[in-house]
Amino acid sequence: MDSESEEDKRLQEELNMLVEKLCEKDEKLYHPALECLRDLIRTSTTSMTSVPKPLKYLRTHYNTIKEAYLRMKDPEVQKFCADIISVLAMTQLNDTDQAAERECLKYCLLGTKSDVGDWGHEYVRQLESEIAEEWILITEERNRATKAQLLSIVDMIVSFDMSHNAEIQACDLLMEIDEIDRLRDYIDASNYSRVCLYLISCALYVDKPEYIKIINLVLDFFLKFREYTRAMCLAMNLNDVKLMTRIFESCQDGGSKGETSHYPGHCNRTLARSPEEHSGTQEELSNIDTKISTRTLRQTPILPPKKIQPWQKGISTMSSWS
Repeated sequence: MDSESEEDKRLQEELNMLVEKLCEKDEKLYHPALECLRDLIRTSTTSMTSVPKPLKYLRTHYNTIKEAYLRMKDPEVQKFCADIISVLAMTQLNDTDQAAERECLKYCLLGTKSDVGDWGHEYVRQLESEIAEEWILITEERNRATKAQLLSIVDMIVSFDMSHNAEIQACDLLMEIDEIDRLRDYIDASNYSRVCLYLISCALYVDKPEYIKIINLVLDFFLKFREYTRAMCLAMNLNDVKLMTRIFESCQDGGSKGETSHYPGHCNRTLARSPEEHSGTQEELSNIDTKISTRTLRQTPILPPKKIQPWQKGISTMSSWS
């Protein structure tokens, strides 16, 4: 029994017709046909719950479209075609030869280099893996143009990831190519916390120079968004007294300054301060009143637990049924 619906059959016939136009000698047919292919692929790639039908039906035409690309004389049309070949390359990953050549990335670099996120998350993930593989092969003999081209794609990918709650993928890619500092251009108040927590966890598994580089980057992010207490903890981890002093001096809020000053004193690390410094803060920095502060905290009255109201009992009973 044929499992394809009438709609699928019409789609397949339309795709076959568009591919046939690319094989014609009339070059005026190329650009409209490529635009139709682009629109059909993009509208289907918005949801990746299953293999998109256009990619599934175009898989057998992959080499045909590549041959049409070589025959095209108009550079702009050729770039347009390269974008589509780059997306279709994802359907050829089971082919060892195609996968080894990283054709998804190859034709992306030959294409228009427009926003890669328009082709969907799976395409971006594939580019990330191929960029990491290609970056390893870059040596001094290869000109810097290749690296610059890859970085232009990386910037688009990182921008897409950071705006689509995929900060982890962006961090992984930048750490793979040793360009973690590029995160500075994409960090903001909505994503810095997740980025910092992930980078701190990754720093535990790298060598010391890379560890210091990552921690210093996270420190800059914490200071930028006034997370002085968390920044002080990282500075103490690095055992950098000058950095701890700089963090303390950057803190302007009285409450945060008092909280930040407790950490060095608690760990027996004294920060040199001027005589004009507030006496209480100076004592906290010098670990003089730690016991007094602890005793005061212990003497803080603890309120008894509140009783459950009758209207709350009904809610707890309903939640137990669910």
